[in-house]
Amino acid sequence: MLSSRGRSLIFILLVVWILWLLVLMGKLAYAQDQQQAAVQAVGDEILETKVERRLRMEGRIRFDSLKVEASNGKVTLYGIVKSNEEREWATKAASTVPEVVAIHNELLVQPESQPGDKSTDARITETTRDRVIEGPAGVKDRQILP
Repeated sequence: MLSSRGRSLIFILLVVWILWLLVLMGKLAYAQDQQQAAVQAVGDEILETKVERRLRMEGRIRFDSLKVEASNGKVTLYGIVKSNEEREWATKAASTVPEVVAIHNELLVQPESQPGDKSTDARITETTRDRVIEGPAGVKDRQILP
């Protein structure tokens, strides 16, 4: 038989071992979550590329004034188009990409302005202007607006 001191020591060792296992499992779960987030980010970038490619193929859309963001299959379109028809074509074209589960259209209709007409700039909301100019998370790799 073990003395009470021996049993206490075994109990303490058992508790320490269990805590060590829990910490190890937590680190593994965290690493797995990080890996899943990285895989999802790559999947979102691939989806953005597929939608952008499809929009470029659509001859009725000026792609140079559009921005595409994707998250978990949900695609958001930002930018400026000349007409409601062009806005609808962009939505329809993006919806033909198989991985797209939803489309949020933030495209603004801004007809061609006449020389000296500055009123059309007022139609662009700050949020859309920031998204088009900076892109996600402040990235300034593609400036679309003049």
